[in-house]
Amino acid sequence: MKKNILIGDSQTHYLAKSLKETIHSIDYFKDSYFEDRTMTKMVNREYTNIQYKFNILDNNLDFSIYAFPGKSAYHLDYNKQEILNNINHEDSTVFIWMGWIDINSWLTEYRNPDKVVNNYLNNAIKYFNKNKLVFITPVPPPLVIDRDFGHTKAKLSGDDEIDLNFIKESFFERRKYYDLFKYELNKQCKTHNLTYVNLKNIVSSDLYNGKMMYDSYHWQPEGYHQVIDFMYNYD
Repeated sequence: MKKNILIGDSQTHYLAKSLKETIHSIDYFKDSYFEDRTMTKMVNREYTNIQYKFNILDNNLDFSIYAFPGKSAYHLDYNKQEILNNINHEDSTVFIWMGWIDINSWLTEYRNPDKVVNNYLNNAIKYFNKNKLVFITPVPPPLVIDRDFGHTKAKLSGDDEIDLNFIKESFFERRKYYDLFKYELNKQCKTHNLTYVNLKNIVSSDLYNGKMMYDSYHWQPEGYHQVIDFMYNYD
């Protein structure tokens, strides 16, 4: 049986949630079932280690989704994630879709995309040493980020009046590190002979440019379907 595995952060969490709600609206999933195996742990009042899994029966494809909301590409240690036990099968293709947290928070402070990507790839290579790895670039940074998000804090005055100059500067800073992260990911994937996929090439321009948003950070369900289509048809 063909096995595809998706690992990611909150974007993957929302992809799984949207799929669970709309699975039978997708033609090739009409005869499938969603097997929900959710495992959560409370860490500082935040849910982590959220796992979704479903099986596509009619096409002999086992498609598993593992989401780690709030985890950065740099800090995710696969060896410490209990829900990843026993998935390292030689016939699995592992799609890794991380980096959104790094771009919108840590990189604007530490300014080290080369180090972040190096750690990101090496951790995956060591853990998934029997798998084919495919790295997808993150969702582009939103124009406005929450004032309490990581190390990117909006300057507020009076009645929560947002400093528009700060927003502009923050966006361009995050966009710069988004482009640098993509550059490093592409370069280092080539060095390790890994597959690099530019998100821009697999989703619509409206989606990529933030015109199909559910909230400030996440897409509408049909947007995530475009990523699912790519993985479903990937050979």
